[in-house]
Amino acid sequence: MRVQAEIEQNGKTAGMYAADLSLDGAHKQLLDYAEAVCGQVDILINNAAHCELPDTILSTTAAVINRHFAVNVNAPVLLSKE
Repeated sequence: MRVQAEIEQNGKTAGMYAADLSLDGAHKQLLDYAEAVCGQVDILINNAAHCELPDTILSTTAAVINRHFAVNVNAPVLLSKE
C-alpha cells in the first residue's frame, strides 16, 4: 500500500488487487480491474510465480505440476492474449 500511496502522491493512478491466478477466469478479473482503475493496459509485467516446497521429481504429483503451470505458464499467456 505504501507504493500505491507514493504513486498517487505524484499525481498518478494506482490500484491494488490480490488474485489467485491458478483459478479459471482469475486472469480476466484481474485485467478487468486494471482497466477499470487505469484504463487501457498497454504493458504487462508478470511478477507472479508459484512454487511448492519441498518439491522434487520423486515427490511431485500431477496436482502440484498443474498448479505450477496454472500460475507460471497459463496465467501470463492468457493475460497477454487479452
